[in-house]
Amino acid sequence: MGKSPPLLRPRSATLEDAVGFTSAGAEYVRRILAQMGKPGDTQVRIALYGDDDHPDYIIDEFFHDEDDPDSEGQPQAMFACNGRTHRLYIADHRYEYELWADTGMGVLAVRKLIGIIRGYDPKKPK
Repeated sequence: MGKSPPLLRPRSATLEDAVGFTSAGAEYVRRILAQMGKPGDTQVRIALYGDDDHPDYIIDEFFHDEDDPDSEGQPQAMFACNGRTHRLYIADHRYEYELWADTGMGVLAVRKLIGIIRGYDPKKPK
């Protein structure tokens, strides 16, 4: 059995906790948003280990019980990506539960994060 990488982030870490508030951070988050697709039942979770500035991430989709379509749903990992290249990893050990943060961010929260990084203030008149 292989040695686990050291954990660098708490299990509650989110993309917002990990990203630098720089133009490079905005581009990193924008590319994650592109991987997530349209608003809906997806979320992004970051890796607990590895690159501080560009952590790997996993996209989950929520599946709802047919008997209760308004339920929160159960997340299912769809794919994992390299944080530097944004290329998909093949299905391997990177999907293991213990490698990923517990808390995810949905599409709308990720869009809001890009605005914050770019200095957008929704309270400020245009």
